[in-house]
Amino acid sequence: MGLPSDLIHTVVQEWKLPASAPRIEALLRTRHAQLSVEAKELHAKPTGLEAVLNAVTGNS
Repeated sequence: MGLPSDLIHTVVQEWKLPASAPRIEALLRTRHAQLSVEAKELHAKPTGLEAVLNAVTGNS
């Protein structure tokens, strides 16, 4: 799921506390947002690499 061990540990610890759902939700939504940014950046890398390859090989 892309969760680092420290976040998993925090979620497990928080889960034991009363009324912890909002904090757990906030932690997981933050991680989701981070993964979304990372996915967009990763998706863009092949396009950038393809542009460089085309420049090197003279392909358009």
